[in-house]
Amino acid sequence: MCKIVFRLFFTVSLIMLTLPAACGAVSITLVSDTLSDTLEVGRGEQFDVDVVLDNAGSEGLVAIGIWIQYDENLLNVVDTDSGNWITEGINILDGLYHIPFDLPGDPGMFDNANDAGIAGEIAWDARRSWSDWTDITPCGIFATITFEAQDVLGQTALEFFGAGMGGYPDTYVMNAAGDQILISTSGASVNVIPEPGTILLLSAGLFSVFGVRRRKIY
Repeated sequence: MCKIVFRLFFTVSLIMLTLPAACGAVSITLVSDTLSDTLEVGRGEQFDVDVVLDNAGSEGLVAIGIWIQYDENLLNVVDTDSGNWITEGINILDGLYHIPFDLPGDPGMFDNANDAGIAGEIAWDARRSWSDWTDITPCGIFATITFEAQDVLGQTALEFFGAGMGGYPDTYVMNAAGDQILISTSGASVNVIPEPGTILLLSAGLFSVFGVRRRKIY
């Protein structure tokens, strides 16, 4: 099944990124398995959103950071940390993606970060060690966020924030020369509805279920 990319764009000017002309260009997108541009979920339902790096030019990378904000009244993050570099607190999942995204950090100097414990925010940061700045050229999913809808109806954006300069928290991608090469991000929209992602087709007496990566909590 194909993945539909949510269309909520942030350009260079909106997140204040700078891009030297000689550098490559990469982008970060939030993606979920759904048949709609806006993901509809029921109250108490869990669902996954992948964070995807588009690095079509195989640009060498040494650091990636994301800072995402959402409505804490509608969603919360479910702790998912199997195989993660960091397992303390509430985390998003990166343990599945360490082979292509070999960014273990440098404990005591440049620690990685994975903090979804602040309501309405996700801050994640991963870097190469100071002793090993060998370029890697990854592309694809580098983290998965598991959300749970709360018992409140409404719609929220999942938005990237930051100055794009490599601080923390921030949304950025850095190459070995220290250049910030992220040119765009694409967020998502989530609508919490009374019924868990279904549409009643009265004329046919059938239900059509949206999404394949959902988990109902009873």
